[in-house]
Amino acid sequence: MQVPEFRKLFVSALEGQPGIRSVEDYPVPEDSHGLTDTVVHCTDGVSVRYRLVRTSPPGGEQNASDAVREPGTTIQVVRP
Repeated sequence: MQVPEFRKLFVSALEGQPGIRSVEDYPVPEDSHGLTDTVVHCTDGVSVRYRLVRTSPPGGEQNASDAVREPGTTIQVVRP
């Protein structure tokens, strides 16, 4: 799965979950070409920045297949 497709899946899994205020893109400071990544803002004021990257599997790229979350699947947000 390519990063843009994974980011869409990641964001859709988090949006609307309890404890999540918003999920948005932020500019990557080290990049001068407009690269962005994902920041999650929680309702308790904490913000977590994610730098989503990938590498090719051993043996190179195979046929791409989409990872799909089944409709109605919930994701639990746990606070320590």
